[in-house]
Amino acid sequence: MNTYTVRVLVIALSMLFCMNGFAQSISGLIKDETGLPLENVTIRLLTTDSALVKLEISNKEGRYTFGQLNPGSFIVKISSTGYLPAYSTVFKFEGRDMTIPEIILHKTVQELKGVTITASKPVLERKIDRLVFNLENSLATGGMTFVDALSITPMLNVSERNISMIGKGELKVMINDRIVPLKGTDLIAYLRALRADDIAKIEIITIPPSKYAAEGNSGLVNIVLKKNTQIGWSGTVSTSYLQNKRTALMNGLTLNYQTQRLNSSLKLRETNKRGIITESENLIGNSTEILNSYPRSTRLFNIGGNLSMDYKVDKRNSVGFIYDLNSTGSRTDMDAISIYKTGQLINSTVYTTSQAKNATLSNTLNIYHDLKLDSLGKTVSTSLNYFSNRPETKSDLLTTSSDPSEDSHVKNNRANHYNIWSLQSDMTLPYKWAKLNLGSMFMNYRNSADVGFYNFSNGGYEIDPSKSNLFEYREQNVAAYFDLEKKLNKQWSAKLGLRYEYSYIDGFSPADQVRNRYAYGQFFPTAYIMYKANSLHTFSASYSKRITRPSLNQVNPFKFYITTNSYISGNPDIRPSYSHNTELSYLYKSALSITLFSQQTVNGAGNIVTLKDNIISSAPANYLKNNSFGIYATLNSKIAKWWENTTFITLSYSKSKSSVPEIVIRDGSTFNYGTNNTMVITKRLRYTLNFSGTPASTRGNTYTFSQYNLSTGLRATFLENKLTVNASYLNSSKDKSRGFYNNLTSIAVTDYNYSTFNLTAVLMIGQSKVKGNNKKVNFSGSQRASN
Repeated sequence: MNTYTVRVLVIALSMLFCMNGFAQSISGLIKDETGLPLENVTIRLLTTDSALVKLEISNKEGRYTFGQLNPGSFIVKISSTGYLPAYSTVFKFEGRDMTIPEIILHKTVQELKGVTITASKPVLERKIDRLVFNLENSLATGGMTFVDALSITPMLNVSERNISMIGKGELKVMINDRIVPLKGTDLIAYLRALRADDIAKIEIITIPPSKYAAEGNSGLVNIVLKKNTQIGWSGTVSTSYLQNKRTALMNGLTLNYQTQRLNSSLKLRETNKRGIITESENLIGNSTEILNSYPRSTRLFNIGGNLSMDYKVDKRNSVGFIYDLNSTGSRTDMDAISIYKTGQLINSTVYTTSQAKNATLSNTLNIYHDLKLDSLGKTVSTSLNYFSNRPETKSDLLTTSSDPSEDSHVKNNRANHYNIWSLQSDMTLPYKWAKLNLGSMFMNYRNSADVGFYNFSNGGYEIDPSKSNLFEYREQNVAAYFDLEKKLNKQWSAKLGLRYEYSYIDGFSPADQVRNRYAYGQFFPTAYIMYKANSLHTFSASYSKRITRPSLNQVNPFKFYITTNSYISGNPDIRPSYSHNTELSYLYKSALSITLFSQQTVNGAGNIVTLKDNIISSAPANYLKNNSFGIYATLNSKIAKWWENTTFITLSYSKSKSSVPEIVIRDGSTFNYGTNNTMVITKRLRYTLNFSGTPASTRGNTYTFSQYNLSTGLRATFLENKLTVNASYLNSSKDKSRGFYNNLTSIAVTDYNYSTFNLTAVLMIGQSKVKGNNKKVNFSGSQRASN
């Protein structure tokens, strides 16, 4: 029995259960702000999951009637040229004639200047500096979380560990144009507690304009929420159960409250996760081999809260704050084995039993003021941001060897105290001749790091000064920018921007009295041009220069030991890398998007693995010059009314050059493909099937073996769409790569045991149309202060 037959049978059975009684009518009245009835207004009767039931037009008296209806829960949407869309509250129709309360339409600002046309937006849209995925017009939207929504967004790859842009890397997520100050599993847990029904669109920004910090080269994704005028309170309660070799539980609670002036939200999150990771790294030299196995079990507990309030002082002024508190604790138990060989002869075998405990407490505070200068859209936004992060790691390593002289018992502790604050001001100035954006920013970083290495001797631990150190780091960044966007005519539009960033760095090691101080400044231009030939064809081109600064951990010269014979360290001499990005894009029928891209990276950085005296070390350095180019294509289509599909491919070629002899560069290509499918079985039941794959590829000095990701699931809604239950299964391949160094080859295999069953439930409470304050912190600097 095929899928379509199953779908038809399920729908038929649903209809049999739903048929009930004799159909009657729903009527209502539409008025304007002055109390006069509105004629020729479009009224849509929708189910609670936004499916269209019937459509009517109001008469001269502003009245409308929907007849021949079966019982159920509905919502009325009203739209008319020159007026803002309006919605009724959700109501239950029990088969008897009923009248819903009258609805008032409010005029839009644009209507005062001329005629405005209201139309349904396509699923894909090309703006001058971004690709827009209009999720609210997609079949997939009903009952999803933010994580589910991002997983079906073109050009994005979502796992349980991070969110990345295909072909690039982990990116920054924004909500309503404000950076979410979380990353990794903390970000996933936060987004899983939020409902995708609140999302209007998702913007994929591969080349960010000058308004945004020039830091990073992986792009941005901006989640734009639906506008809300409802008064009252609402919320969601969510829980997720994950099962692979171990279990995980994620819980979330969101409470929103809104009045005519106050908009507030409280979001609480909790994650309790256990895992098994199997990892090996074999180092093959000319005559020696070191075979390392690092199997480990992990436990992670995270709890966090986010409180935000926005208050409209008057028609022109709004003030507010966002405060986020996040606490994470983790424990990793590892039983490592290292085998040292010369030819076929085993010289020694080293066993290391370790336990690493990590505790992190972070605070983020954003205080802001928004000022409307006039009714035409001129605004000034000013914000003060503060971020504090205090990760502490305590490791206990017990080593035994076939050579008793190598036995040891040590502790390696690491503590960081990051303090970051910034002041930022942005102006938006739309004029008849062009739209101007300009602003400035000052950011101050401070980090105090303390690494202690202790040897167990004579019944106690004694510090080893040669492997311990203190490090003080300070960085100050000043930036200013402007961009100018102009519609040249009906078909052509252009946007130019320029950003200047100046950085001052001061690193100091008190133990050896070594200070590393330097400063640099750079201009970062951006340029965009778009040609819309007609409603079918849109062409665009863009360019930007970007900077990738080292993380605060990378500049710290401390050594942190994984085993007594292997460690990672920072490098105070590491410098930023720069990249030049160019894209040529084409959009056909708002469904097929094709992008040709090129990227040139200079002074690129990466880790160099060295083997000396049987000690394995890894430290970052600038050595890479890379040129890559390729094509990305995505097709969004409705195979049937009930089946929506997105298919994508990425093909790129990379040519690199190394400035250090330790790195052996190999040119190569990368190919990535995938498909996302959403099938509507009934109005309350959806099925998803997503798959992506990457054949073996080469980039720089790394050869990556083929990889795949498969996810499938069922999503159902209950209790008049207030309860959503999602059952899914995820299976991914192991991470396997080969790194090439001078006289050394590294073969690494990591199995995160991705084969996972996930059961998620999200319950809506209160009024479903109240969104709360979803303004976010525009604080990209916090991403660099990672543990």
